[in-house]
Amino acid sequence: MPEGIIEVNDGLLREINIKQAGGGALVEIAPEHPAEFTLAVREGFPFRLEVYLDRSSLIKLFSGKKIVVDPGHGGKDTGGKGPVSLFEKDVVVPIAKNLEKLLRRVGADVIMTRSGDEDIPLSKRVDIATRAGADAFISIHTHADADCNVVGAAAHYAPAGRETKLRSGTGELPRRVNWPPWLKDFRRWR
Repeated sequence: MPEGIIEVNDGLLREINIKQAGGGALVEIAPEHPAEFTLAVREGFPFRLEVYLDRSSLIKLFSGKKIVVDPGHGGKDTGGKGPVSLFEKDVVVPIAKNLEKLLRRVGADVIMTRSGDEDIPLSKRVDIATRAGADAFISIHTHADADCNVVGAAAHYAPAGRETKLRSGTGELPRRVNWPPWLKDFRRWR
């Protein structure tokens, strides 16, 4: 049996690690959140161990929530440029589509601001979220830096209990957004 880590990253399961151990195999499951599970053994060749994780906690968290997913940039706005002439506007669309699938799988109502190479001003993106009455607005960016040692990801969020203003693209901050209570435990990663 091949050994190693299988990354899943589906919102519930982070990874599975398979190791050889005393003539058998050790399977370690690393969940993102506590979850109930059941095991099923399938005899025969090849032998199979099936693990079923209960996703009801994620479904309860996201069901019925309106989430706007915004692949940043697009059209004439290319965003950052990678070392092999890869534009940020092209990288963020598949990332956003994967996020859309994950969120829909757990019951969220997902609205995409764009699905192709479209030039959509920031004010229109914000209007989409505002008109939809979105519970969350997630704008996907990969960022670029002249220093190739700068790596990682950042997620920006509104601190719990505070009102946040969304920039309309005109330089003004006209709209106030009350962040929903289900986002109160959201944190910043780096």
